[in-house]
Amino acid sequence: MKQIVLTAVEKSYGFGKKKTSVLKQVNLTVRHGECLVIYGERESGKTTLLELLAGIKEVDDGEIQVGTCELMFASKEEIAKLRRTTIGIYSQEHVPLLRGLSVADNLEMMRQLSGNKQAFEAQKQAVQTFGIETLLEQEVSTLSSYEREATLFARMVLSEPELLLVDEPQEEKLLRLLIGYARSKRQTLIAATSNKELVTLFPGLVALDGGQVVEVMGGLM
Repeated sequence: MKQIVLTAVEKSYGFGKKKTSVLKQVNLTVRHGECLVIYGERESGKTTLLELLAGIKEVDDGEIQVGTCELMFASKEEIAKLRRTTIGIYSQEHVPLLRGLSVADNLEMMRQLSGNKQAFEAQKQAVQTFGIETLLEQEVSTLSSYEREATLFARMVLSEPELLLVDEPQEEKLLRLLIGYARSKRQTLIAATSNKELVTLFPGLVALDGGQVVEVMGGLM
């Protein structure tokens, strides 16, 4: 089953002579349950591609379909609902932990936003999977970088989304746990990285260079 389809996707920033093309005629199909990494050097367009898939940014040209939702024609309300119920996002920039609150409070806010009535059990499983049981009462500003990433991963998966989008993960151990979790839940996982060592963890690869797809390998777990 096709979960994501990108057709001739274009994205640029700036205007006139300062206009910079970031993605150029990107075509890609991702099936439900695939586990793949988008690999590219800095400014290759990989983060922008994830932002388009999440509906954080709008495509300039082309089409992006996530499930039954055509993002170009979806309203802001429809995209917001998609991110609450269908897409889990790891991004230090776009979905940071809320400072001044504990780890438990951050998780609880996401559970309530998702509207998933079964999320209590999912939250418990997420906490155990990423080993943050002893951190629940800790204020998030006191977390180490590893603990912060573990908490973000747990928050991302607790609503049991169909699609996980992960931008520049840092910890190999946590990424291995996430891949195993996604596989057990039959979730689709797409990560973006410039770290060649992390690429080998994924059965699927999409390589970007200069905003263009230059290689596609593997995919299904």
